[in-house]
Amino acid sequence: MNYPEAQISSDSSTYQKKDQFAWAFGGYVGCGIDFSVKANSLVCIRAQYRIIPFSEKIGERSNHSMFELRFEIAQRF
Repeated sequence: MNYPEAQISSDSSTYQKKDQFAWAFGGYVGCGIDFSVKANSLVCIRAQYRIIPFSEKIGERSNHSMFELRFEIAQRF
């Protein structure tokens, strides 16, 4: 999904770029550590590489793969 915020000026006319949507298969590779803080609470630190290749251009590129460093807090039920 791409929701452009900037308006484009061309030939003395101003227009808003259209929103873009596309489907893609993707996945991620990563590793992390979970810490049990209390009996029902967890903290997770994870480094991962998310792979998101689109068949068409979304925004300015078609490959939206990225490295992520995640910090998560969770509660067990």
